[in-house]
Amino acid sequence: QLTGGIAHDFNNVLGVILGYTELLQEKLAHDPQLSRYAEQINSAGNRAKTLTSKLLSFARKQPSEKKPCDINSLLQQNQLMLEKTLTARIELVIEHEKHLWNVCIDEAMLVDAIVNMCFNSMHAIAESGKLTISTQNCLLKEDNDLRLSIPAGDYVRLSLTDTGTGISSEIKNKIFEPFFTTRGAEGTGLGLSQVYGFVQQSKGEIQVISEADRGTQIIIYIPRYNEQLDGECCLTNNSVFPATIKNETILVVDDEPALRELVKEILSMHNYQVECAQDSAEALKILATKNIKLMLADVIMPGMNGYQLASRVSEEYPQVKILIASGYNEQQSQDGRSYQQLHKPYHSSTLLKSIRGLLDHKH
Repeated sequence: QLTGGIAHDFNNVLGVILGYTELLQEKLAHDPQLSRYAEQINSAGNRAKTLTSKLLSFARKQPSEKKPCDINSLLQQNQLMLEKTLTARIELVIEHEKHLWNVCIDEAMLVDAIVNMCFNSMHAIAESGKLTISTQNCLLKEDNDLRLSIPAGDYVRLSLTDTGTGISSEIKNKIFEPFFTTRGAEGTGLGLSQVYGFVQQSKGEIQVISEADRGTQIIIYIPRYNEQLDGECCLTNNSVFPATIKNETILVVDDEPALRELVKEILSMHNYQVECAQDSAEALKILATKNIKLMLADVIMPGMNGYQLASRVSEEYPQVKILIASGYNEQQSQDGRSYQQLHKPYHSSTLLKSIRGLLDHKH
């Protein structure tokens, strides 16, 4: 709870830093030196964004951007990066099933999880050794003897097997605990906690098979993606929407003043009319007097939260499109409606595409 709350505020700060840096980079494109300074700020901001993502992952509050994924292709795309991570002293072997089923996951979170597990294997292998990553289609039956808590069905099995020192039974019981590390000051203890959070969000399960001096195998089971049954799981819209020039009025509702001003700046630059409100009460007053086409509302606000506001707006102003922004969100819609999500901190291009997509979408 504490971690998620801190991450919410931190995401708001990062949103302002990254947003204005993005605007600076556009203005400074003609000045190589100043442009390089802005790039350094952007790089540092994105590192902080990654850290926040890790905190939210083990707190299991990380908003997911799920879509159908072929893990074989993902491994192929990242093989060179993984080889460099492991260094030349460790041989990386990838064994994949040819016709692997798709899964519905957040690809970035899976890549992060694999990198974290590779780091652990690298530190467990003292000199030279080998890490084998394999994929397999797996049908789990009710009477399986794997002692898994997930229901029977079709799963993709992803395993990482190293030739390292292995894990003692005492340590094995603690490896998923946040901040537990065997690497002293060099480790944060967030790596496997993040892996665990990702697996939980993916409705899968993780197993660790290891003995001291005999290497380690980490196995992840992820449910197979079924287009007919799981169509709703994929919330990411990858369509590229044109930034058409129109004079629609957007209402921005957020209790963070700097973030409101940033969003107003971005939208105004793209020919939108913008109204701002610091809370739901002010937003409702604006809606009663202005012709609002779309409302962008933060989830966590004093008084009426973003979902409660969205529910009321849907009832009283059904013509208004609604976009919900959240950096940390354990609350859900109370009215059963599904609102499009914008995850903080976001790039201006993501903001513009989301808004354009909703405005152009016909009911």
